[in-house]
Amino acid sequence: MSDLMSPRGILQDSSYLSGWRLPAAVIVAAVGAGISSVWVGWYSVLAIVFLPLLICWPVSVSVGAFAFLIPSEAILAIADRGHTLSLTSLTGVAAASIIVFTALAARRLKAIPTATLWWGGFVLWAASTTLWAVDPKTAARSLPAVISLYVLFLAVSLFKFSEKELRSVALLCVLGGVAAAVLASYEFETGQLFGGGRGSLMLGSQEANPNSFGIALLLPFALAFAYVLTSRRWWSRIASITALSIIFFAILLTMSRSALLSAVLIIGIYLYHYRGKWKRFAPAILIALLLLAMPKTFFVRLQESSHDAGAGRLYIWKAGLRSFEQHAIVGAGLNNFSVTYQHFAGFAPQFMGFDRDSHNIYLQMGVDFGLVGILLFFLAVWKQFRRRPLRTSSPQLFPMQVACESACWAGLAAGFFGNILWTKTFWFSWILLAALTDLRFRSESDSAAAGVTAREAEAFDLLGAGAAS
Repeated sequence: MSDLMSPRGILQDSSYLSGWRLPAAVIVAAVGAGISSVWVGWYSVLAIVFLPLLICWPVSVSVGAFAFLIPSEAILAIADRGHTLSLTSLTGVAAASIIVFTALAARRLKAIPTATLWWGGFVLWAASTTLWAVDPKTAARSLPAVISLYVLFLAVSLFKFSEKELRSVALLCVLGGVAAAVLASYEFETGQLFGGGRGSLMLGSQEANPNSFGIALLLPFALAFAYVLTSRRWWSRIASITALSIIFFAILLTMSRSALLSAVLIIGIYLYHYRGKWKRFAPAILIALLLLAMPKTFFVRLQESSHDAGAGRLYIWKAGLRSFEQHAIVGAGLNNFSVTYQHFAGFAPQFMGFDRDSHNIYLQMGVDFGLVGILLFFLAVWKQFRRRPLRTSSPQLFPMQVACESACWAGLAAGFFGNILWTKTFWFSWILLAALTDLRFRSESDSAAAGVTAREAEAFDLLGAGAAS
């Protein structure tokens, strides 16, 4: 099995480097950086220097940059005019545009998978609820983010990714998780803590919710786990275990019980797929020793789980169910849970306030989209998981498939305790799974076609030999 962590061939494609592209990219970047430093400022210099990589490897770099930035999205806001605009959002729009342009220019379009159509049906229904929403303005403000997520999903689903491109994206996703985890760990050690003494990402006045940050590290954690299991060279194995440990340590520092539970679920899925091969898990299981480095507040928070009603979530859910009863069929409209909750806040066994988040994607969908929306969502999830190639097809990619599937399951599990439905973290796991599944199906078809061609050639040789005799 090939080494997933090896840099050889990951960010390497000679077709992109041929001719004038690389020299031209370097010249443009140098000139652009000089001009930007004088007229715009050093903030834009990084984007200009980024151009050579983007010109040489457009798909790998654009989608990989999006994956790299997702864990740090909360501290990358560049504008706030009534809506969230982050560097990650702009990168996602650029990635979708580059994918579409490359697909058309290089003739790498393919048929749209059935699962993507079901996801489209769910998004279309979510957008349609804006028409009868209790608060249309609230629904309309959420619409651009919803549409942009699906546009990226659709662009990826229509594009024929190469194995090198997907390996590049996966590697950058892990590196982004490691970078965010290192920063969060450093801030925790220097006393920059979120409320309650929890670790998170902070930059100036911007800070990430620890629960959201912990969940954002799940996909990098799952991919790093795959690297640990498949690394063969000693330096690659050490790098993989180090990356896995750093990310898991940051998840522990967030003290997010939902993120920790989801990380355990990822490990459980790996144990299921690799049952009988326990020796491979020995280095990975050693990350449990990181619990010894946790402060006392970590264990106190775990003990509180049995008597704090999920930090008040159970009270919110009971009141939210009354809202669901009122809007059970077609829903109250996109992102209208908090709007309708105000009318039922008094039904909570313990009053938790009026303007509350659902802290549960399933309750959120029930109130926002009704039973119709819930049905469409689970049909899309079922279609996505059902579309699975044989394990024997492109076996070198199977660990990455397990990583993406486990991250998707982890997102569904974390959704019981947090409203992550319209987050890039949640959707990118499904996006990467769709691209990887398609690649493995195409590899399976190519192998089958190659087998048929070989058999036809052998038959032709036998016929020729018979005629000669």
